[in-house]
Amino acid sequence: MTDEKEKNPAAMELARLAVAKRRLNPEKMRDDSRKGGLIGGKARAASLTPERRSEIARNAVAARNAKRAAKKAELDKQTG
Repeated sequence: MTDEKEKNPAAMELARLAVAKRRLNPEKMRDDSRKGGLIGGKARAASLTPERRSEIARNAVAARNAKRAAKKAELDKQTG
């Protein structure tokens, strides 16, 4: 990573202005972020093999089931 001193000062100022402008309109910022996320998700899905997508889905199911089991165990522990 480069130091702040090595970066182009004009580019840094432009970035600061862009961030400041977006902060004035948080709704637009949220919409743009969502749009970028949707595009990124499609690109990621297109780049994954069917086997890898299945593996990711299996891991997600296992995580949800573990979370539910932990909640159920806690509830059973509290109710006796």
